[in-house]
Amino acid sequence: MTSETLGMGVRILVATTRQDQLAVFLEELGHSCGELVVLDTGEETLAAARANAPDLVIIDVGLPDFKPLDLVHEVMKINAMVNTAVFTDLDQEAFHEASEGWGVLMGLAMAPAPGDGDKLLERLASVTG
Repeated sequence: MTSETLGMGVRILVATTRQDQLAVFLEELGHSCGELVVLDTGEETLAAARANAPDLVIIDVGLPDFKPLDLVHEVMKINAMVNTAVFTDLDQEAFHEASEGWGVLMGLAMAPAPGDGDKLLERLASVTG
């Protein structure tokens, strides 16, 4: 299954205060999913997850009310079937160690490259297939 076949039925929440810096990444996701909701706080993200279960929650560093992995934990309390991805400055091995047991789909580079949004959707498709 590709990101195109995953496509239009996918609901993604993005918790970030860096919308400008992530504009290309967010645009890629927006073109390939059914609904993309960008929120400024962890609490807003949790409320949105409670109201309508997302397929994916992407969590950034620097939120005013939650550390990324703490927010992953709270999302899992709402719905353990929700996939999550986290922006991190750790290398993949260190991130895997830090997030082990949290069920995080993948770590994302702090400055995503063009195509990273599509790669994330392909990873999501591979686990939800």
